[in-house]
Amino acid sequence: MSSDEDADYSEIRAALGSIGLSAVLIFGATLLSQGLGFLTRVTMARYLPVDGYGIVVIGLSVLNLFGLVALAGMPAALSRYLPRRETADERRRILSSAFQIVGVLSVITGAGIFLTAKLLATAVFGNPDLVWIIRIFAAILPFYAIFKMGLGGFRGYETTYPRILTQNVLRPGLQLAGILLFVSLGYGTTGIAFAYASAFVVAAAVGMGLLYRVSEFSAWEVLRRGSISRHKELLLFSVPLAASGAINVVAKHSDLILLGMFKSGTEVGLYEVAFRMGVFVTLLFTPAIGYLFQPIISRFDANADRGKMDKLYTVTTRWIVVASFPVFALFFLFPEQSLAFFFSEKYVASRWALRILLVGFVISLLPGLTGMFLTAVGETKILMYISAGTMFLNVAINVILIPSYGIIGAAIATATARIFNNVVQSYFIYRKYTVHPFNRGYVIPTALMGIVFVLLFAAPIPFSNLSFGFGVFVAVGIGVIHLTLVLVTRSIYSVELALIDGLLNRLGIAASISKSLQRFVR
Repeated sequence: MSSDEDADYSEIRAALGSIGLSAVLIFGATLLSQGLGFLTRVTMARYLPVDGYGIVVIGLSVLNLFGLVALAGMPAALSRYLPRRETADERRRILSSAFQIVGVLSVITGAGIFLTAKLLATAVFGNPDLVWIIRIFAAILPFYAIFKMGLGGFRGYETTYPRILTQNVLRPGLQLAGILLFVSLGYGTTGIAFAYASAFVVAAAVGMGLLYRVSEFSAWEVLRRGSISRHKELLLFSVPLAASGAINVVAKHSDLILLGMFKSGTEVGLYEVAFRMGVFVTLLFTPAIGYLFQPIISRFDANADRGKMDKLYTVTTRWIVVASFPVFALFFLFPEQSLAFFFSEKYVASRWALRILLVGFVISLLPGLTGMFLTAVGETKILMYISAGTMFLNVAINVILIPSYGIIGAAIATATARIFNNVVQSYFIYRKYTVHPFNRGYVIPTALMGIVFVLLFAAPIPFSNLSFGFGVFVAVGIGVIHLTLVLVTRSIYSVELALIDGLLNRLGIAASISKSLQRFVR
């Protein structure tokens, strides 16, 4: 290698090493948080009637939608701008300006929702039982915003442990503990909604304390730092991103909202469980790998290192697809067993909605972390335009299909919109940055795995008669087959082997993967 190639190799290895170690930590934390989150949802779903569970879900949808308005895209702005600032003082000024904007917006938005809760509940959803559910989530909106801003700050400083503690341990743990307490005390839908929402208050306070330790940024600095010029700089970047995020949330939650308008709380509850199971495929590994992906891509973009961006993008995309596919296979081949195992038999009716959603989610994974890439390189207006098209497509299909097909129509709308969104984003990335993951080492093993899976699904195997435990065994086998296909098609980069060796060494395991797998390297 030349000195330039050595430098490129070293920097890619360092970037992948940062992502890899972060991924290991966040994956373990994600398993914990997803497990706690699943237990929380299971507790609510089993304790509440299906329509009561649907009412809580509608309240959460309102929080997510208006939370995007209050945040104004600032958490993502922090993850972009903080790595580009050289001094601690400059970073704290960015934090102060962002918190000033979000503080004002969150209080105004929360107060507006609280005061109009009765109108929203009766005029939009035709359900007066929603009034206090909406008011509860409106009251904690400022704390929800502070919590999210803390996560954006941790990401901007490229630190993992505070994010794990607040997002993956504290918040879901408090939500589960609170709901179990309120269930044991005999509270109904409103009490459970309060227990779920109040966890954000504690998580926000702890998050601010950890942010102070990372950056020496305190709440007092919000009052005395920041400037109009920085407000303008942040808003120019984040407003299109916030619009994009709000549009995505509308697209994501339009299914639930329109099901609540056209159908009933029961349909909302059935669909939300199917959606929760389906989105688990994308949320299990994507946050772990993508947490440092965005700030590192931003740093490479600032230095105009397109080659490094391309290699990092390709490798992380394959990691996500290979890691996620066994979970997809388990839920797709064994939908009834999965729904009954995690929730209860009363949600098995959503099995075909789950399958449709799974197909949409796994196809949307194939182009990689397109949204994070576009955010990292500052293409927020493009994200906004694509998100607007996605929202209109999703809402249109929902309006057409939900009245006749219920949750099946909602699932088709979501799957179609997800695929459209990521394909268009991937096309733009390729046209402007000539970056894409679709090289030989990614396409061939992925295509072969797809063929194997289709043949398995088409085989005369009575999957519905088999147990969930057997399904887990099948999913593990599919994961082994996928890894084998990656090896035999020689689709591994040498830098990946070096990364694995480095991670094993950090874990105190004296093993060398590089030597034994060298013949499989491209």
